[in-house]
Amino acid sequence: FERITMAVIFLNAVWISVDIEFNDADILAEADVGFIIVENIFCTFFTIELILRYMMFLRTWYALQDPWFMFDVFLLTLMIFETWLVPIAHLMTQNSGNSITGGASVLRVARVLRVLRTARMARLVRLLPELMILIKGMMA
Repeated sequence: FERITMAVIFLNAVWISVDIEFNDADILAEADVGFIIVENIFCTFFTIELILRYMMFLRTWYALQDPWFMFDVFLLTLMIFETWLVPIAHLMTQNSGNSITGGASVLRVARVLRVLRTARMARLVRLLPELMILIKGMMA
């Protein structure tokens, strides 16, 4: 299960780079159908993965004390906000003329949050310490 999750995290990081390069839409609701489908697949997978990881804790307090779990909760919250909540709010307010996503600053923040999701790669580095050695070598 952990190897599958790490593979999906890697694919998500690659997808984010593709999304940044080829998706000109400011929010997901305005993107092409392919971008919408793939983002929803990733968001669904990570939601299920986090729920399964939560269920493995004996007590909720143990989950709240695990820094990697809380890190993933934070990243998943950002992903759910961007993938599901912002497009719904955009579609609901689109016809009223005062779109909630109309401000350019809000859209810029959403773009930055999308890039922040690549922080999931930190879990991959933890699993593969050799990757960290390569990264340190390239930075020297």
